[in-house]
Amino acid sequence: MAKITMEVLEETLKNHNIENNYDNFIFGYKLSKLSGFADMQIFGAGKTGIVMLPVTALGTLENKKPEVLKFFDEIEGFELKKGILSHTLIINFLDGKKLKYKINRHVIPYPWHNESVKILLDKD
Repeated sequence: MAKITMEVLEETLKNHNIENNYDNFIFGYKLSKLSGFADMQIFGAGKTGIVMLPVTALGTLENKKPEVLKFFDEIEGFELKKGILSHTLIINFLDGKKLKYKINRHVIPYPWHNESVKILLDKD
């Protein structure tokens, strides 16, 4: 897996003119039952919403604009549910839909992930 640093994340947001008001970044994935491949994202959680940065199968950021989800416009909120081996990030949309991603407790090349998971779980 390629190493994505906080500087890379901040530069990506800057290059796409996205205000960097995201306090915590976490890496998550969702396995496809049909293909077996993973849909991988890096989520930035902030006071106004969530930014989703897509990650390639090689572990690098995809070269496309990150998706910004705003609280009270599109999403009601999010929660991080504790698990034994991994956690689950659940994004709750205003229309009742939910988006669920697996979040590993620790991701070795991403110290920012490990710290963010700890901070988000301690908020409960």
